[in-house]
Amino acid sequence: MKPILTHLLVLAFGIAVAVFLRPDSEEYHQPSGQTQKHARADRGTGDPASRHDTRPNRERYMEEISRQVSASDFDQWLLSMADDPHALAEAKATVGLLTRNPDLIREALAMDPDNPQLLYIGSTLSSYSDAERLGLAERFFKQDPENGLAAYLYAERLLATGDQKAGLDILRNATERQGMDDFSNPMGLLYEDAFLAAGYSRAAAKVKALTDLSMGYYTGISRMAKSLNGMASSLPAGEASEINSLAASIGRRIGEQMSPGTIMSGLVGLKLEAETLAGFPDDAPSPYQGLTVGEARQSIVDERSEILRFAQKAPDLGTILSGDPELASRYVDRVRLLGEVEAAKWWMSVNKAANE
Repeated sequence: MKPILTHLLVLAFGIAVAVFLRPDSEEYHQPSGQTQKHARADRGTGDPASRHDTRPNRERYMEEISRQVSASDFDQWLLSMADDPHALAEAKATVGLLTRNPDLIREALAMDPDNPQLLYIGSTLSSYSDAERLGLAERFFKQDPENGLAAYLYAERLLATGDQKAGLDILRNATERQGMDDFSNPMGLLYEDAFLAAGYSRAAAKVKALTDLSMGYYTGISRMAKSLNGMASSLPAGEASEINSLAASIGRRIGEQMSPGTIMSGLVGLKLEAETLAGFPDDAPSPYQGLTVGEARQSIVDERSEILRFAQKAPDLGTILSGDPELASRYVDRVRLLGEVEAAKWWMSVNKAANE
């Protein structure tokens, strides 16, 4: 495989497996889209083809998807939004993420302090202090009252700073928030706009937007799942059961609702669910009604195997994105609208027809 594609292949099948082998990784990258449900918790067309008129030059495309950006690439883009503080704030935060400049994200938050998308970004930045992240998580929690992820991130920060009672109270009420939004769709579009402004072709901008998005919430949520498991192991049976149920619901909701339709979000959700069962004997009751811990573990293994079987059959992301630029662009459109699984099925059908 060509060296220039190394950073893209992080999203391929090998890293999907690594979700279960590297529990302490700082963050995982993933595509965004829409999902189907899976078992254990009662876990469901069009042709959004690229509308650019000319096929991107392949040599330029391959150079673009391997090129790293700098802050100066986005100066004109930011300047063009000077009259729209809301748009400028989101653009600044985007540039801050792409160039790993946390101060730009602070500037964005100062410009648009009640923007839930910006509060989410700030509350998940590992480079910020615990106090800063706690304050941002609390504001995110208050500004986005229907978002369950806001509750989970606030609870994680409270538990991490030692406020166990407040953190558990937030978790108990988190299911009342029906949504689970990490803003991956609007952020993906902002990434695409940023790369276009930096001079990338349409296809390369879409591909870079897809591959450069990260699961900022993962590290904190994973840490909280382990913390809850440790907490439950030292409590009486009744209290431990409640804690395990709270932790298991986090994994289920991430698998079903977060960045839906992606292999990665499904595997991350399953990993979090598995962590809630760690350390308990197989014959103990699990957080899943009517299932023992052993039966719940087997259900998780079966579901994970189903995902990995598809991942083995599907082409890896490097193959898709290093191929025909127009097909790569259309693949990204389908990931956004239909999810990674359906997009991969479409790509396989197109290539099968082309080879017949």
